[in-house]
Amino acid sequence: MSKLSELIERTSMNSPAAFTGVDERTAVKLLRAVFATIAREIDQTPDGAYRVAGLGAFYVRTVEANEKEGKVGGRRVVFRTPKPKAPAAP
Repeated sequence: MSKLSELIERTSMNSPAAFTGVDERTAVKLLRAVFATIAREIDQTPDGAYRVAGLGAFYVRTVEANEKEGKVGGRRVVFRTPKPKAPAAP
């Protein structure tokens, strides 16, 4: 079983209506397409944040190489989940 199939199975257990009427093969194709789209969007994002509502934010930063310190240049991407909202006061 692939990681995407496992993710679909766990999602179906937590939210039974999420994949109603969708077979597993179609659901896997859909997830692959969604993740590929997010990856392309992150690749095209200039330095800063790429936010996905309900998922979190991908922070993109270009890092310059520094041979003296042994640092490799390139782009760095850090993912952060959203902070849970505090319960509303009564």
